[in-house]
Amino acid sequence: MQKEKNTFCFPLPVPVLAVLHRLHMAGYEGFLVGGCVRDFLRGVTPHDYDLTTNALPADMHRMFAGYRLIDTGIKHGTVTVLADGMPIEVTTYRVDGDYRDSRHPTEVRFTANLREDVARRDFTMNALAYHPDLGMRDYVDGCADIAARRIRAVGEPRRRFEEDALRILRALRFSSVLDFSIEEETAVAAHACAHLLKNISAERIHEELRKLLCGQNVQTVLTTYADVLAPVLPAWYCAARGDFATLAARVAAVPNDPISRFTAFLLPLGDDLTTADGLMADLRFDRRTRERIGKLLAHRKDPCTGDLAALRRFVAGLGGEDARLLLAFHWALAVAEGDHDRAESLTRAAKTVEGLLQKGACCTVRDLAVRGEDLAALGCPTGKPMGDALRALLAAVLDGRVENEKEQLLAYFQAQQ
Repeated sequence: MQKEKNTFCFPLPVPVLAVLHRLHMAGYEGFLVGGCVRDFLRGVTPHDYDLTTNALPADMHRMFAGYRLIDTGIKHGTVTVLADGMPIEVTTYRVDGDYRDSRHPTEVRFTANLREDVARRDFTMNALAYHPDLGMRDYVDGCADIAARRIRAVGEPRRRFEEDALRILRALRFSSVLDFSIEEETAVAAHACAHLLKNISAERIHEELRKLLCGQNVQTVLTTYADVLAPVLPAWYCAARGDFATLAARVAAVPNDPISRFTAFLLPLGDDLTTADGLMADLRFDRRTRERIGKLLAHRKDPCTGDLAALRRFVAGLGGEDARLLLAFHWALAVAEGDHDRAESLTRAAKTVEGLLQKGACCTVRDLAVRGEDLAALGCPTGKPMGDALRALLAAVLDGRVENEKEQLLAYFQAQQ
């Protein structure tokens, strides 16, 4: 291969250099490709490294015989090489066949031509190939698009999205996370092809949406592309219709963690907690996450402020971790809306709650100085009567009617019988 002038010099880990060197010594081409090249050009250290090569999978098995190999996607030409413990995916140049399910090619054909491989990729910023000695291969003006902070489909955008509809969500996610704009023709195609997202698995939609919501450019993306989510989130879209700007501003304002961002995202569903939980179930949220978001939505109208007894009850209803989260959630919304008095009130409440939690104050049944067996010894039946009795004791402690001290609690329990 003709060597081009290399105006780029990226610091590559030793295992990556070793794999590139072995490919070269065996007479094959090898280039870094995809996200790692994009990140280098953005001045960000990659978290993983993918390579592309004209070597076939069988060739890779021979030349890396001394390494641990994982046939990650052997049918599509991908072998993961574990070099000094670092997983490096190495994929043969390929050309994809027809796509018949808006997601997967019916077949792939290996090729010896890097340019053909690049032509099948999703966005120009992900279609760059780099070798430390041979320089950059940029057949689609990806470097210019990265410099312009622009997401542009490789080739004809509508065709790219019709081949694999997940690319639509990837465009939105990249725009949100990287704070890049989406090039006009690519944006038009994303809106036009949104109905194809119905062919994408719930797990993949969930993963892309989670990353999108936690991106720095989420406000712009949600405001501009809410309709793209409509085919897979119809109940949410109908509930939020007409006020996407407010919704997007709320999502962007709350703390940047998946629980807070999803809670804000689901606010348009209002009191319809059943629909919210059904949406999360459809998107394959894990049980714990569904419970936490459902709890935050159920308590979203709680005042979150008040005297010590009120704040104790607030923590009792949510638990310490989620009480902190909901206070931070409401404080961020108050700041975003310019409600400085409420923000100051929430700041004071957060300090009080933190003090309660740090001191181990009694805020839940588990914090009581008595246990079920203590009440059983005094004749309290097990089951529901026991649970009711413990909750009544907690209420008495929260209201300041009795101290959380074992003898006082037992005396109070007996006095109520």
